[in-house]
Amino acid sequence: MSAAAPRLGALLALILGATGAGAQGQAPGPQALVLACEGAFARDSSLARLRETFGRENVTTEQIYVGEGESEPGAVVYPKDPARRVEVLWADGRRQARPSAIRVRGDASRWRTPSGVGVGSTLVEVERLNGRPFVVLGFGWDLGGSAGDWKGGRLAEAGASGCHLGLSFETGASADPKALDAVQGDRAFSSSDPKMRAAKPSVHVITLTLRQNAR
Repeated sequence: MSAAAPRLGALLALILGATGAGAQGQAPGPQALVLACEGAFARDSSLARLRETFGRENVTTEQIYVGEGESEPGAVVYPKDPARRVEVLWADGRRQARPSAIRVRGDASRWRTPSGVGVGSTLVEVERLNGRPFVVLGFGWDLGGSAGDWKGGRLAEAGASGCHLGLSFETGASADPKALDAVQGDRAFSSSDPKMRAAKPSVHVITLTLRQNAR
């Protein structure tokens, strides 16, 4: 595993803290675009299981960007279909097994978490699904727009499962420039902060991170 792996873990820990993502509802599969840490995306999954579930022709092995100019080996489900594309990083890269992170991104993605969060969900919608305000990091730096501290809300209920939900927001194109300036930098904001709401953020990336016991 490359030196990027510890950095990725550190970034995910900062984003996610001790929060969790629900793993309830319909198991993910080729028909149900439900992004959850079960079924094909369970902690004990593998490249072979992905190909069995989605079809060998729909799963490729690729280098996946993890930040700071680094990439890690992983798998991509539906690589040519922006609406169904999913990126999977492995805890065991040699065996291509035991997912460490599952990620969807891009405006076309139709995947949603069991709680109903999808790419394009607005800040207000995510707060409603969480049942209370949560923390969003300021924009304009490496972790800009990241969220994962759900403050005990509904999006954190399954923490014991070892499956953690992290979101990355991007600001709205129609937001006032002054509103955008007010939420820049390495600072934490409440989702209920009028300054953050004025920036009109929406979800751009969804990441489920799975805790894996060392082997």
